[in-house]
Amino acid sequence: MELKGSAKMFGLFEVMECRHCKKTTRFGEVMLLHLIFKEKSKLTKRDIICLVEHFVLFQIIVLVLTLIYCLLALIVYPFWLLGEDVFHF
Repeated sequence: MELKGSAKMFGLFEVMECRHCKKTTRFGEVMLLHLIFKEKSKLTKRDIICLVEHFVLFQIIVLVLTLIYCLLALIVYPFWLLGEDVFHF
C-alpha cells in the first residue's frame, strides 16, 4: 500500500494506491478488504496502522473529540480569566 500526495496523519480523503494492481481508493476500509480478499496478502503491522488511521469512523471520532475539546476550552476560558483577574491565582 502506498499513499499519494502529502502523508498527513489524519488526512480524511487522501488517495491510497495498491502496489500490486494500482487500484486507488480514498477509504481505509475499502483498501483493507481489497488487500485481504483480492490480493490475498498478509498485512504487516505498518499496513494495519496506516489503514486504521484512514478509517472514516476513526477520523470522525477524532473530529468529535477535537470539537468537544474546543467547546470546553471556550466555555472554561472566561472563568479562568476572571479567576486570574479577581483572585490572582
